[in-house]
Amino acid sequence: THVLGDRRDYFETSTDVWELFRTVVRERKEREFEPTVRMIPAEYRSQIEPAQFFHEVLTHRWFLAEQAGHDVPMVEAVESYIASVLPKYKLDASVMAAINADADSGVIDDERTFDTNTYGNGVFDADGRPAHLRADDDDDYNPDDDPDAAVWSH
Repeated sequence: THVLGDRRDYFETSTDVWELFRTVVRERKEREFEPTVRMIPAEYRSQIEPAQFFHEVLTHRWFLAEQAGHDVPMVEAVESYIASVLPKYKLDASVMAAINADADSGVIDDERTFDTNTYGNGVFDADGRPAHLRADDDDDYNPDDDPDAAVWSH
């Protein structure tokens, strides 16, 4: 707001705590997180998650500041981290292939599995189970008892 004849700036803020929180998070993300993760060299982008990179750079920055006895600029910390720590993340192609194969092994593609004749005859019973599975084939699996079931549901 502006007061006639007054040269000072006046600011108004929201009274909604959640709106203030979202504003702070958005501003910090734009000012700190995004510029930092954009500095990840291209050859490491598949090796480390941006959030992990950011966290580790902050930790590295703290150690550098403790060593130096004063604050260390973020850019300096990122450059030091990239030069001294990030090379340890360089995984060769065979290791990455094994990681990706392991990650893919637990994922079920329902559309591919059930919409084609790959799994039985593609016919479902009244309960939505593939028709080739009989009630006496029940494996006693209950998704309500599975803490990971929500991860795989649509």
